[in-house]
Amino acid sequence: MIELWPSIEPWVFGSIGALALALGGAVLRSAFATVPAPVRTSLPGESRADIEELRNKLAGADMKLADLQGQLSAATTAHDAQRAEMVEQRQRAERQVQGAQAEIERLSRELEAEKSATAELQNKLKAAGEEGAGARAKVEALERLVEGVRARSRQLAEELKKLKGE
Repeated sequence: MIELWPSIEPWVFGSIGALALALGGAVLRSAFATVPAPVRTSLPGESRADIEELRNKLAGADMKLADLQGQLSAATTAHDAQRAEMVEQRQRAERQVQGAQAEIERLSRELEAEKSATAELQNKLKAAGEEGAGARAKVEALERLVEGVRARSRQLAEELKKLKGE
């Protein structure tokens, strides 16, 4: 094998050759291609009246197409406006939900605070009730003691009277 460029691999030469063949084929095809025949505007045997009628129908179809395109444009605009409104409503609803969740959390915290305050007041009330019961017991004991002292005082007064009377 003869090496013209020893640093280039043989597969590179093969790829370059394939590229040259493809480009050459494209150039040759375009060189021998025929020019397309001009488009005929009328068929043989058609009269001027038929051509005018077809042109009028084509103009009518073009007007209908323009009308339909206008309607499509209006429908697209309305659809886009509805979509924007729906997105806005969804965002508004999400904000309301977030606000409601924040309010629920705040009320839950307040409820817990009120529960703990109520429990504290109940404990104080219970302690006050116990203190009141203890105080009532002391008052009753003191009343019994006073009655006992009065009774003893009466006894002593009677004994004193007896002693003075003798």
